[in-house]
Amino acid sequence: MIDYGKPIRTFHKNLLRHGIELSVEDGRLRLRGDLKNVSPAYRDEIVKRAPLLIELLDDSPPTNRTEPA
Repeated sequence: MIDYGKPIRTFHKNLLRHGIELSVEDGRLRLRGDLKNVSPAYRDEIVKRAPLLIELLDDSPPTNRTEPA
């Protein structure tokens, strides 16, 4: 089975290795850590991948599921 989620998990692990902690608060991505050493290009990638990171980190139950009648 192909793991299509691997690239974003790898990106997340690389952020953790660089001391960047991520969380989801009120549906938004929050970053903590030593952000002054993050290059502008890396920041752009974080912004670009924010929806995928939120999906990876958000542990709230999905709201778009329909309940059986």
